[in-house]
Amino acid sequence: MKTIVIIQARMGSSRLPGKMLMELGGKTVISHVIERCNLIPEVNHVCVALPRDKSNDILHDRIKNESCSVYRGDETDVLTRYVDAARSMKADNIIRITADKPLIDPQICGQVLNLLLSNKADFSCNNMPASWPHGLDCEAFTSDILFLADKSAADKSDREHVTPWMRRSSKVHCLNLPGPGREVVNLRWTLDYQEDLDFLREVFKRMAKKKEIPLYEDVMELLKSNPELLKINDCWSHLSRYAEDKSQLL
Repeated sequence: MKTIVIIQARMGSSRLPGKMLMELGGKTVISHVIERCNLIPEVNHVCVALPRDKSNDILHDRIKNESCSVYRGDETDVLTRYVDAARSMKADNIIRITADKPLIDPQICGQVLNLLLSNKADFSCNNMPASWPHGLDCEAFTSDILFLADKSAADKSDREHVTPWMRRSSKVHCLNLPGPGREVVNLRWTLDYQEDLDFLREVFKRMAKKKEIPLYEDVMELLKSNPELLKINDCWSHLSRYAEDKSQLL
């Protein structure tokens, strides 16, 4: 059985253009994500799935020497991009990660994968419902269910976001890895806005002396000791702007 991480990435971003190549602690955002995905237990390989248009050539050139493969496909039909990448890698199981999560935790991703494999499920995740910080989200699914989704999902949103059809279909055996919940779900560890970049840069700066990459528990301990960091990209301050962004995209 071959398990592949497919990282969904692109240079375009209406909120924070070029964020994939912004630096955190001396490495680009995409480099942090690739490094962490390679540490997920039971993963055989990491593939970055990019759009094939020329605007993403710079991203391809920057990561071609990283510990990953690169597949380039359709920009808006991301489900097709995943299907073609999975087929090219001959994957049996896929972990889906979006590249705006430089604090993605390999151990938590490994637990999501184990949930899929040990229960012989079709799909597993850690956000049904949300119970971890936003930025630790991951999904795992079989290639069979990915290919079925490709045949079944006709809605544009389903194809853009890859897994909505899997999440709601009665044909799919879905499982969820619960997290701490409560106030933890309001933490933003993802990268959408300048405030998020400022927060993540401060986290990586303060964790720079660690020999190993900071995991969930390490970041939580940092925030408990330095609660002022939470004010940098406070979740509630983003709500009105996020709603405005979303309405503009509809």
